[in-house]
Amino acid sequence: MTGFRANKKFQLTDGEVQALDQALRALEVKVLGAEVPPAERRSRYFTVADSERRRELIAAGRALHEAGTRRRAAAVEYWQAIAGETRDKLADLHSGSLFSRWRRGIWWDVLTLFWIFAGAGWLAYGWTGLGAGVVLTALASVYVIRRREGTRLAAIREGEDLLRASENELRLARADAEHAAGGPAPFSASEAEKGVPDAA
Repeated sequence: MTGFRANKKFQLTDGEVQALDQALRALEVKVLGAEVPPAERRSRYFTVADSERRRELIAAGRALHEAGTRRRAAAVEYWQAIAGETRDKLADLHSGSLFSRWRRGIWWDVLTLFWIFAGAGWLAYGWTGLGAGVVLTALASVYVIRRREGTRLAAIREGEDLLRASENELRLARADAEHAAGGPAPFSASEAEKGVPDAA
């Protein structure tokens, strides 16, 4: 998955979690008179006398938990994609191949200069102008190559910083997902359906 698609998926799941969280908090205020801290939701929801409202609270709590799980998975996918794309770009920047992406950019710049200088020289002075255009292209190419090399080195430094940051974010996202997966869901499907706690 590309970083763009992973980001879109993460943004969608994050928006879903925020919307469900706001809806749940509004429902808590309506039914219980105040927002309930997440750690107290299970005990407080089962004290609601109206079974319909109790099931509504439990279902909303389950939906929020499931959306949070999807958001954590999307965060892991996003940081994996960013780290992978950054590694690929760094590998290309470190590559000495004549066909690497950054070297192809140099060749396109030199070719553009050639068409401008040589073409203008040919149109203005014929063969002599063409020769002068080739010489000018050769001289300007040295400057272009030096500028591109400086840009490449700066991009490598920035890319290495981005790679370290994205790998750190990936570790944090995986730890968060594993921590959440290790704990039980706040409510079971049967509790959401019946509105009563499962027998232990």
